Amino acid sequence: KIMAGEELVSPWHWWRSLGSPRYVSAPMVNNSELAFRLLVRRHGVQLTYTPMIPAKKFISMGAKDRLALIEPHEDDRPLIVQFCSDEPDELLEAGRLARDHCDAIDLNLGCPQSQAARDHYGAVLMEEPELVSRMVRRASQGLRVPVTCKIRVFDNLERTVAFAKMLQASGCSMLTVHGRTRGCTHHEGSCNWDYIREVKEAVDIPVIANGGMIRSLRDVRRCLEHTGADAVMSAIGLLLDPRLFGGQESGQSSDPPDPQPLPDPIELALEYLELAKTIPSTPGKSMREHVQALLRFELCPSYYHRGGKTDRHKDLWNLVCCNRVTTAHQCIQIVEVLAWREKHRLAPYEPPPTLKQIKYAPRIGASTAGPQVQAAASEASDSARRSLDSEDEGSWELAASIFDNLE
Repeated sequence: KIMAGEELVSPWHWWRSLGSPRYVSAPMVNNSELAFRLLVRRHGVQLTYTPMIPAKKFISMGAKDRLALIEPHEDDRPLIVQFCSDEPDELLEAGRLARDHCDAIDLNLGCPQSQAARDHYGAVLMEEPELVSRMVRRASQGLRVPVTCKIRVFDNLERTVAFAKMLQASGCSMLTVHGRTRGCTHHEGSCNWDYIREVKEAVDIPVIANGGMIRSLRDVRRCLEHTGADAVMSAIGLLLDPRLFGGQESGQSSDPPDPQPLPDPIELALEYLELAKTIPSTPGKSMREHVQALLRFELCPSYYHRGGKTDRHKDLWNLVCCNRVTTAHQCIQIVEVLAWREKHRLAPYEPPPTLKQIKYAPRIGASTAGPQVQAAASEASDSARRSLDSEDEGSWELAASIFDNLE
């Protein structure tokens, strides 16, 4: 039994109260902000996560900065807040500060990056099951919302299953399993769906499958059938195409769903940016990176060492990678320049501003207060997020990750 509000319920009762979601958007640093979460919900996602938040930093922040990281919204539920930590009391305190704005608290046990190992959080904690058990037990007993976990697999099946059983026994209400090991730091290597299936069969809590080439509804159905999981979580697939889970009703039929038509990247980018424009807390870095991901084939130059495709719009690519671009207004203008050049059906009726005007507009007197207000809010949100990271990989590295995972 687990606490959900003031009631003592089973994990399955809680899961059904969320609507038994099957299509899940992953926690992504810089990329699972509210604007993107609302976008993917329009196109079939049923459960979202915040970006990973270091519990220690979250506790030290003021209330406004904490809300800027979670970005709670009435249209973004169910929502799970993910923390990284290596201290039971620290995780509990962070959970208490966040629990009124979400449906569960998730412990990140899956991040394989070198910074996570250096700072002692994420997948490295899977080598310390006793510590993890204390953390999950402490949080699950002290919070009024369920505690969930996201893990990777070990090279050894028995060890993987034993770890999953330990989490359930410690109070974990739902488990997300990424089918790669901790050694696969940038999605390289194969994703072991067989191990996910074995975990699903061994525990009696909801299991979400994560990892592998999930790029279409056919892939989603294939993953669900192979693993027996209760849901599929996607990160890269949704960054490449936020409509990935769209048309999910056909995906639940007995026949594999038909392939969707290729997305219109300009239309998707503008749809996202129109949402971001209404949310002043949207970080400029997040907007730039989503535009890079959605327009990667239209903008990324061929000289780029990770596999750029075109040299026609190198100037636009350089601008969308520039940290002077901090507002949705600027990003929309960049997309409109591309649409104008390509004679796209969504091109503006009048010629768009020059790239220099776009780059410097918020700093040398934008025509309206709107972009200036959002620039200030976006920079404040960026600052709050930068305080969470000791290293900032930057925009080019996001594009690198996207191109690395196309195949």
